[in-house]
Amino acid sequence: MTTVCIIIPSLNRTNELMRTIDAVCDQTRPCGAVLVDQSELRSVQIGHVWSPTIADYWEPTMRGAANARMFGISKLPPRTDYVSFWDDDDYPSPRYVQVLAGLLDDNPDAQIAACQTKHLGYILPARHANTYSRMIRRECINWHVWPEGAGGDQRWWAQFDGLKTVKTFECLYETGNADHGGERDPTGYF
Repeated sequence: MTTVCIIIPSLNRTNELMRTIDAVCDQTRPCGAVLVDQSELRSVQIGHVWSPTIADYWEPTMRGAANARMFGISKLPPRTDYVSFWDDDDYPSPRYVQVLAGLLDDNPDAQIAACQTKHLGYILPARHANTYSRMIRRECINWHVWPEGAGGDQRWWAQFDGLKTVKTFECLYETGNADHGGERDPTGYF
């Protein structure tokens, strides 16, 4: 069976992060996760509390979700086939990994799988997929760098324009309601 790992950057959101980690553990298809906690005070120690498949790194001097995602990519287990990027306040369906990994398993010529996402109460179609509603084959991301700052997510995925994407019209992901850039980190890097 192909393996999936989820990269989760976090900064000062202990309660939301715990719910997101529960979502990792509740997946109907087993997966691992790399948590990069950038909080000044460690949010939680994850690995031995929830699941041994979650690698937990505390990096309080690192700033920026982009840096945390790149660090997470560098810490992926060697046998990871597919990668997904979640935010620390987002809540995927327990079927998220099963459905998206299944799409990639069933479509070996596709590099990305996408689903619909609920954001601030509105369903975004899979054609507007962003970081949290996609899964990508690991070999596609080896040489790419996550851009910093506003619009970084869109610039990251633009590097993969032209790759075959398979989609489901199921809504398998719900974003948190926090504002992006500034609410958690006044410098705007997260």
